[in-house]
Amino acid sequence: MVGLWRALEAAARDFMRYLPLSTRQFLTDKQQRFIHEYLEDFNATQAAIRAGYSAHTARSIASELLKKTRVRAMIDSYGLKEAKLFEISRHAIIAELQKIAFADLSILLDKHGKMKPPEEWTKKMVDAVASFKIVHHYSGRGKSRKLQKTTFTVKMKDKLKALDLLAKHLAPDKPA
Repeated sequence: MVGLWRALEAAARDFMRYLPLSTRQFLTDKQQRFIHEYLEDFNATQAAIRAGYSAHTARSIASELLKKTRVRAMIDSYGLKEAKLFEISRHAIIAELQKIAFADLSILLDKHGKMKPPEEWTKKMVDAVASFKIVHHYSGRGKSRKLQKTTFTVKMKDKLKALDLLAKHLAPDKPA
C-alpha cells in the first residue's frame, strides 16, 4: 500500500507541473490532500478528516471544497490521470459493481432448489459470492462411517454497499 501511495503522490506531482501557475497557487496542501483522499472512496467528509480538517467541521468544509472550481477541476482531471495510471476504466469499475449489485441468489440453485456444487458454478456465480463453506455430515465411526448430507453455506457480496458505490461513481456530486 505504501508503494501505491508513493506512486500516486509522484503522479500528482507530475500532474501539478502541467497545471497553470494560477491553479497551483490557490490550492493549499490540505486542499491537495483532500483531493487525494476524496479519490480513494468518494466520501467527502472522511476525506476532509483524513486531510487534516477538524472532525467537527469536516462535513461543511468538505461541501465547500467540492464547490470550489479549482478543487473540482483537480478532482476531475486527477481522477482521469489516476485511472490511466492503473489502467482502470470507469466502465470496468461500474461493470464490477453491477455484477455485485444485481446478483441473483437463484443462480446458485438447481431446478430443485438445491445448491449447485461449486465446481458447477459459472463466472457470473463466482463474481456474486464473497465466501462459501462446505460441511460434510457423517454418521457412524470407522468402517461404518457414512456421509449423511453435505451443507453449503454461501455469503453473497454486499449488495447495498455495491449499490451505494455504484451511485457514487455514476453521480459523485450528489449524496447517495
